Amino acid sequence: MTVRVVDSGVGDAGFDDDGWGAPAGVSAEECCPLEDAVFCDELPEAWLVAVDPAAVPGQWAEAAMVAAFRADNRATWRRYRWIWEAARAAAGTTERVTGRARPGKIPAGSLGWSEQRGTAKIEFARQILVRLPALGEQMRTGRLEESKAEILVSTVAELDDAQAREVIDRLLGRALELPHGRLRERAEATAKAVDPGWAEARKAAAIARRRVSLRAAPSGSAELSGVDLPPEPAQDAYDRIVALGDVVHGRLRAVGRDAGHGVIRSEVLLVLTGPDGAGLWDDDVIELVLARFTDPGTGSDDPDDGPGPDGGPDPRPNPDHGPADGPDSDPGPGPDRSPDAGPSPAPDPGPGPGPGPGPGPGPGPGPGPRG
Repeated sequence: MTVRVVDSGVGDAGFDDDGWGAPAGVSAEECCPLEDAVFCDELPEAWLVAVDPAAVPGQWAEAAMVAAFRADNRATWRRYRWIWEAARAAAGTTERVTGRARPGKIPAGSLGWSEQRGTAKIEFARQILVRLPALGEQMRTGRLEESKAEILVSTVAELDDAQAREVIDRLLGRALELPHGRLRERAEATAKAVDPGWAEARKAAAIARRRVSLRAAPSGSAELSGVDLPPEPAQDAYDRIVALGDVVHGRLRAVGRDAGHGVIRSEVLLVLTGPDGAGLWDDDVIELVLARFTDPGTGSDDPDDGPGPDGGPDPRPNPDHGPADGPDSDPGPGPDRSPDAGPSPAPDPGPGPGPGPGPGPGPGPGPGPRG
C-alpha cells in the first residue's frame, strides 16, 4: 500500500529533535525513504514503538496505522505458532506428542483461559498452519488479520482438505481488500462452486448441533436462545410468537395501555415455554400475557373495563386459533391464575358467576369447545 506524502514540516531533521523518539541522527528519509512523494515501504516496527502517535502529521499517522495493523497480524501468527507447538510439546525433549488427551488444558492453564477456549485456539492454529497454510502465510506477512482468517476457516470446515485449499487459493487475493461481510458472501459462493453439495452438508452439520442456550448477560439479565435450529420450524415458531404478541399489543392499546413489541413478544416466549403456560391454548396465553402488562382491579387498567372476553366486543380478528396451536383436547377453564380465585360478590353482566378482578379466564365455564 502506498500513502501520498505532503509536506509534514519535518524536513530532514532527526525525529529525536522533534520529540518523536527515533534514534538520534536518524532523519525522516533514513527511517522511511521517500521517492516521488510516496512511502515505498511500511514503517518499521521499531519506529511504531518509539514514536508518539499524537505528535505526527496525518500522512505519517495513516502510514503508521497500516504498519501497526500488519505488525499486529504478524504477532498474531507468531502467537498461534507458539500455541500449536506448546500444545504438542513435552518437557525435556523437542519431540512432539500426537493425540494428546485434552490439549486445551495447556494454554488454558498458562493464559487464564477456559479449556474450551484453549481447545478452540489450538484447532484454529492447526487450520492456519497445517490444513490451510496459505492463510498462515498471509498472516505471517502481516496482510491478513485473524478475523478474516476465521471467516475463511469456518466457511470451509465441511469441505475436504483439497476442496478447502482450492477455495482459499481462489479467494485469498481478494480477501485482503474485501470487507468482512462481502468476504463471507464470496467464500460461501466459492465453496458452493467447488462442491455443489456443500451448502446442504453445512446446514445438516449445524442442525445436528442444535441446542437451547441460556446465558447470563453482563447486565444481569438472561438470554434464552435456540441455536442452529432447522429454519422452517424456527420461522413457524417465531411467526406464532409475533402473531400472539400482536394480539396482546392490540388489546393493550384498546384499554389505553401500550408496550413495545419486543417486550410483549419476550413475555409470549416465556409463557409458551415456561411452567405458567403449560397446557394453555393460545387464547389463554394471550390472557396470561395481557395480565403481565396490566394492574388488575384498578381503574382503566382492568381488562374488564375495556374490550375483551368479559368487557365488550373482542377486537381480535381471529380469537380462536384452533387445536393445531394447542393441546389435543380442551383443558377446560383450569385454575384461576388471578390473585382472587373466588367469585366476585359484585354483579357481573357475563354468563358466569364472575371472573374475579384478574384478567384470567375466571372460574366460569371457560371459552367453550375449540374448533
